[in-house]
Amino acid sequence: MNASFLAGVMSAWVLVQLGLALFFGLAFVLGRREVEYRLFSLLCLSLGVGTAGTALSYAAGDHGAWLRAVGISGTGMIAAAAVNMDFVLRYVRSRRRGLVAGAAYAASALFLIGLWSGYWWRDVPPLAVPVSLFGATATQLAQPPSALGVVFYGFALLLILTSVLLLVREYRRGRTEALGALLGAVVVLGASVHDVMAVLMLVRSPYLLPHAFLCYAFGVALTLLSRYRQTSVQLEAIAADLAARTRELEQSQERLSSMTEELGEQQQLAAVGELAATIAHEVRNPLAIIVNAVAGLRRSTVSEQDRATLLTIVEEEAMRLNRLVTDLLHFARPAAVHYASVSLPELIRSAAEPALADSTLEVRSAADVPLVSADAAQLRQAFERLLRNAALAMPAGGRVEIEIERAELDARPGASIVITDHGPGMDAEVLGRALRPFFTTRPSGTGLGLPLVERIVRAHGGRLVLQSEPGQGTQVSIFLPQSPPPRGSQPPRLERALP
Repeated sequence: MNASFLAGVMSAWVLVQLGLALFFGLAFVLGRREVEYRLFSLLCLSLGVGTAGTALSYAAGDHGAWLRAVGISGTGMIAAAAVNMDFVLRYVRSRRRGLVAGAAYAASALFLIGLWSGYWWRDVPPLAVPVSLFGATATQLAQPPSALGVVFYGFALLLILTSVLLLVREYRRGRTEALGALLGAVVVLGASVHDVMAVLMLVRSPYLLPHAFLCYAFGVALTLLSRYRQTSVQLEAIAADLAARTRELEQSQERLSSMTEELGEQQQLAAVGELAATIAHEVRNPLAIIVNAVAGLRRSTVSEQDRATLLTIVEEEAMRLNRLVTDLLHFARPAAVHYASVSLPELIRSAAEPALADSTLEVRSAADVPLVSADAAQLRQAFERLLRNAALAMPAGGRVEIEIERAELDARPGASIVITDHGPGMDAEVLGRALRPFFTTRPSGTGLGLPLVERIVRAHGGRLVLQSEPGQGTQVSIFLPQSPPPRGSQPPRLERALP
């Protein structure tokens, strides 16, 4: 009757411990994801197994049943010793957690092997020890432990004492939430000392660790909940601070956007002013020449030969103004590309006929050059300008070489066109300014030819590279993709390769 009562009390504690294991396990799985919750769930489960073994030992009817019961109890307690050490080390964030916890788990594994191999108890008959709890008395079997068992009890007490000291250190460092776990650990330490003395038959009273563990469990729960509350408060403060900083960033972004718009307007006005000044300069020179020629024509003493010369000058400058206006309109007009399949070798040969007069053309085209999707009219205009520049660079005649082959750039398949002349070339200063609008080294040039070529190549999603050295001629390399660029993508900027 009394033994059944003690077994029932222990069974009730088993249910409580398993309930705690389930609670902390679900807390880990469903939300917290902190290792301390998982470890404490395993600790509750281990002690539940140990308490279940103790309950079975009270109800054991013979020595064999008692040995099996204390084997179950010892298994739970050995596992609990290592798991508790790992839990406390994790909680205090010990740098040596891996080493110490690993050693504790390894030692516990050896103790478990010794327990189930029959080396835990001395080979002497068990003794019947009367014990009482809550006014109920029962007979509790006891058998002296072997040296292995004694070593484990000392090992377990050392781990629990170490846990208490670590929690004391954390509390003194200012982690006040550790107080609950610390008080529970102190109770467990006292109960463990008592139970070891009971196993060694130094005292005759029932085991207290299953009861003391409930204090530890509630203390740890209080500690974890306190830390959760502190973390929540900190997160709320951080969230409020982030919200305030976000508002500041939004205000800064608004001010920056306003300043950017103003700067863009100022840059646009400056660019328009610079362009207007450049156009005025380019137009003023031909106009001044025309005005002077007209003034000469008005003189009554001018000869017919001089009159013809002045009229020729007027005509040339008027044509120069017409070219300037035409190129300026082409340069200012958005480059709307109408895509169609284009054969580059055929297009380049047709563009070379009007552009090259006294120069010879050599075209080398690979057999696998793909058709490209492009605007044939715009590309023809671009190649005519490039070939005309190449011919003008060799006024005495020369050879213009064009090499066309399949290529790939930035994982985009396409075609490469390299145009090479054997003229005087350009130095680094001229090459650096070659693509600026209205920059030219020819008296009759408008300085818009190469910028127009740049716009056309970029509109097709291509890339253009200029290379030149004095006395070595000039080479223009163009890459055109096989397919049109994605909508909204920025075409690559033109590149200049300096020697």
